[in-house]
Amino acid sequence: MIRVIKGPMQLFEDTEQHSSIAIADSDGRFLIVVYRITGEDIKVIAVYHARKIEKLISSKLQRKAWRKIR
Repeated sequence: MIRVIKGPMQLFEDTEQHSSIAIADSDGRFLIVVYRITGEDIKVIAVYHARKIEKLISSKLQRKAWRKIR
């Protein structure tokens, strides 16, 4: 989980929930970590696996719920 936050393949800002979304490959699936940084602390909100994330990312970007950081 920390590996995903420190070195994500893709990084997004959730404009609705004011959090960050880090995505990385994990054993053929994608690990998605939703978190917030407050000061020096990292608060993990949710962690889940997904096989296909293109549709999720596309829909979030289209409705401007997420903004791509990198």
